[in-house]
Amino acid sequence: MSGEIIDMLDEANGGWIIRHKQVVNPERWAELQKIEEDKRTAAKAIAEQVSSPTAPDRTASPSKVDVLEKKVAGIEGKLDKILKALDK
Repeated sequence: MSGEIIDMLDEANGGWIIRHKQVVNPERWAELQKIEEDKRTAAKAIAEQVSSPTAPDRTASPSKVDVLEKKVAGIEGKLDKILKALDK
């Protein structure tokens, strides 16, 4: 909404907003500017997406490290049971 607006009439919502290059309804003008700013922000949102470098990818399958950690934890539990059985 840049440039020189001579007349702006909103018959459905508030009547004259700008008349003869003068803002006559500042509340409605501020509302229209906010709407335009929201549109610009929404248009840039996809290009400026941010992803967390530390957050795991929730759609990916478990990594090899996770699988190995689970296997090692299971082996340690089994070894503990075997050592307890041998001590008896």
